[in-house]
Parts: sequence; structure tokens; C-alpha cells
Amino acid sequence: MALAGFAVPFYPKEDVEAVADEIAEAAREALVDWRNKIGRGLAANKLESVEIEFFCMPLPSAQDFRDAFLEAMGLKR
Repeated sequence: MALAGFAVPFYPKEDVEAVADEIAEAAREALVDWRNKIGRGLAANKLESVEIEFFCMPLPSAQDFRDAFLEAMGLKR
């Protein structure tokens, strides 16, 4: 299983209100691109025959999420 977090331009910045339906629609549209990128990465690493479940999660900042996750795991970078 893999959690793939992507920084996306449609996610609202801090102190900005956004309509959830608009974010969801933009995420659905972006999912096609994410699927293609994941497919290319799997092919490039010869992992087409390996079963991997991906959970693609749009984030305002993938790096901020990574940093917070590592800190929560006690693995500060």
C-alpha cells in the first residue's frame, strides 16, 4: 500500500476560504494526470506486476506533510 501526496495548485492557501465541491472537482480532474504519472513510475521501475494500492491525496504542500509526518514518527530531517 502506498500513500501518494501531491502538492496541487487548486488547494487553497492559508486564510483563504474555498468551496469543498470546487476542490473535489479539481481533484477528480487532476486524478487522470496522477494516474498517468504513477503508471509511468511503475513502468520505469519495472513494478507493473506488483500489486500496489495507491491512495492519492491532494495537499497544499506535500513537503510540509512529509516534514510533519517524519516529526510525528520521531524522524526529524
